[in-house]
Amino acid sequence: MMPLIAGLTLLLAVTFAQIKDTTGNPVRVALVKMPYVGERNVPELSGGPDYLEQGGLRQLLEDQGVQASLSPPVALSADEDKACGSWNRLALANGDLAKIVADERRNGHFTVGLLANCSSILGAFRPYREAPARGYGLR
Repeated sequence: MMPLIAGLTLLLAVTFAQIKDTTGNPVRVALVKMPYVGERNVPELSGGPDYLEQGGLRQLLEDQGVQASLSPPVALSADEDKACGSWNRLALANGDLAKIVADERRNGHFTVGLLANCSSILGAFRPYREAPARGYGLR
C-alpha cells in the first residue's frame, strides 16, 4: 500500500508542478464523474467517482493553487437508458463523456476524469483523437 501512495504522490507532484499557465493565471481543471461500468453481473453504476470527489481531490487541487470545478456528471437521457445491454449503455455514456470533455476543453479547462474503470478512457480521449480532423489540434 505504501508504494502505491508514494507513486500517486509523486504523480501528483510532477503533474501539478506547474500550477500557472503561460499567462500567469492558475491552471483551470474540470473534474468529470463517469459512473458507468459496462460489465455484467455487477452494478451498472459505480460509486468510485463519487468516492474520489468526496475524498477531497478538489480541495487538494485548490490547495495547490489550481482552479478546480466540478462538471455535471455523465448521465444517460431517458431514451438512452432504455437501450439494451450494459455495454451499449456504456458506449452511449462514453459518447456523453466525450461531449463533456470537448466542452471543457473549449472552455480552457484541463479535464480530470473520475472514471468507474478503464472502459471510459475511450470517451475521455475521443475529443483529442478527433481534434486535428476538426481543426483544433493540440499544439
